[in-house]
Amino acid sequence: MTVRTLSVLLLAAACTLGTTGLAEAQSSTQRPKSIRATTRPTSTVTLESPDGKPLPSAESILKRSVDASRIAKAWKGSRGRITRASLSMSSDAFKGDVTIYQKDPGLLRSVVNLSGLGRMEQGYDGKVVWANDPIMGARVLEGAEAEQFRMQYDPTALSRPDEIFTKVETLRLTKFGDHRVHEVLMVTKDGTKMKGFFDVETGHQVGMEMTMSTMMGDLPVKTTMENYREFEGALLPATMKAVAMGIDTNFTITAIELDPEQMPSFEPPAAIKALAAEQAGGTATAPPTTAAPSASTRPATAGSGR
Repeated sequence: MTVRTLSVLLLAAACTLGTTGLAEAQSSTQRPKSIRATTRPTSTVTLESPDGKPLPSAESILKRSVDASRIAKAWKGSRGRITRASLSMSSDAFKGDVTIYQKDPGLLRSVVNLSGLGRMEQGYDGKVVWANDPIMGARVLEGAEAEQFRMQYDPTALSRPDEIFTKVETLRLTKFGDHRVHEVLMVTKDGTKMKGFFDVETGHQVGMEMTMSTMMGDLPVKTTMENYREFEGALLPATMKAVAMGIDTNFTITAIELDPEQMPSFEPPAAIKALAAEQAGGTATAPPTTAAPSASTRPATAGSGR
């Protein structure tokens, strides 16, 4: 496996950290407008379980998952958060940490520091989705790759299936690991298909399968979510494992901070701005692409996250 491939795998896996629904029940005034669908999703409700009883609708399963997280009540009024997690890859061959900064409506900056590779960043300032790392340099994400990035980190997705998805469907009652689950198909407006697995007893989401668009092509990713525990009054999976191309990436959430006093700037780096202007037909000339700052470099703060 090349370092380039490892970099793509890591960024894709880090993106799946957003599937924990870290603020999935925020108010509608905080929604990122860029990922709204235009039609109400269709839903299959006539399927039967092995005992002959009808399976619940996909909408009711998603709503139960949101309710089980307790976020709507615990985080009501919060407009910014920092999520910190540790990670390991390839049987502990690579270790590091992830810090995700989020500020409503929809602003995001994700920083990954990995031993042997250095610092990798992704972000969204409300206009441009971007990535920057020592292997591939600065990139502006477009098309399906950008839409999937925004959707994965959208803090309100599961609570708004009628706006995010064009189709939600309860497929079957099945097993996911040790869990008895409802398998739910979700199709986004850009055509991305994903399957969510929701524990029958608790309502919590315990897994996700989807194909992510990357610069190296489509990448199937399977994510397992376990060990739900309380963070700032909400119940969230403390551990996640993303599997892609046979490589395991393990995440452990260590802390979540609501409405922090300081946040990094969500403004893209100069190289990203130049690339975005160039792709939009502007006259800016991109400066020489440099590697992302080293793992020891802290993100510059720029005011309050409130």
